[in-house]
Amino acid sequence: MKVRKILLTGDDGYNSIGTRLLIYYLKNRYDLFIAGTQVQQSGVGGYVNVGKDIRWKEIEVDGVKGLAVNGTPADAVEATYAYCQRKFDLVISGINVGANIGGAFFSSGTIAAFIRAHFIGVAEKGITISQLTLDPKTWIHDHSKTKDITSFQKYPGEVAFKVIMKSIRENLWRATLLNINLPGKKSSEIRFTKPIYDLTQFYSYPGKINHPKRIYRYPMSIINKKFPVMYDIGALHEGYISISPCVPDLLNEEIYRKLKDKTFSL
Repeated sequence: MKVRKILLTGDDGYNSIGTRLLIYYLKNRYDLFIAGTQVQQSGVGGYVNVGKDIRWKEIEVDGVKGLAVNGTPADAVEATYAYCQRKFDLVISGINVGANIGGAFFSSGTIAAFIRAHFIGVAEKGITISQLTLDPKTWIHDHSKTKDITSFQKYPGEVAFKVIMKSIRENLWRATLLNINLPGKKSSEIRFTKPIYDLTQFYSYPGKINHPKRIYRYPMSIINKKFPVMYDIGALHEGYISISPCVPDLLNEEIYRKLKDKTFSL
C-alpha cells in the first residue's frame, strides 16, 4: 500500500495528546494534514451541523498544518475537504483516549470522522486507534491542557506507530477500516478480533435516571468480566492489541445478493 498523504483527525480536539503523538512519529515520513475539532467532542458520533455556520481556523500543531472547527469530527472532515480540496491516501483517527469497542462504534466521533471522509471521497481507507482506559473521567477530559507528551511517547505513542506501520505494509489486510484498540498496559502482541455487540456486557447498564428532575446519565463504569479473546474487549483484557477489520457501511451483502433481482407487489 503506497501512502504519502495522511489526514489526521479524531474527537479529542485538534491538539490532543493522541494527535500530537501521531505527529511526533509520522511527520518525517508522510505529508500530514489535521482535520480537528477545537474542543473535546467524544461521543458525538456522526453528527453534522447541517444548515449552521461552522467557524474554522487555520492551525499548526508541532509543525503540521491543519484546520480546526467549532463543530464535530464529521464537520471537521467536511470543512477540511472544502478548504484544501485534497484527497488523501489514508485517514488516521486517534489516538483516542478510551477504547472504541463493539456497538459503541456508532457513537464514536473518532470512527465517524473516518466514515464521513470515506463517503465524501476524501480517502478510501482508514485506521481508527484508541487506548483502553478504565477511568471514565479520561474519556471526556480536555487533553489539550497536557503540554508535555514525553511520558506518552513510549506508550501508547511508539506502539501505535509500530501497529500503524505494520498495517500499512500489509495493505490493512485488505480491509477498508481497521479499528485498533490498545490495552491499558504496554503490549506488542496482536490479535484480530470481532466487536462485542452487547454493550450491556461491558458497561454497567442501565444508566442513571432521575425521575423528579427528568435527567438521564449514561453509564460511566465498566463491568469487570472476562470475555473470549475472539472479541475486542476480551483481547484487551488479556493484554493483546485488538485489531477489528471493518466495513464503513451497513449493507448485508449476502442477503442483498440473494434479493437484488427480486421484485414484489404489495
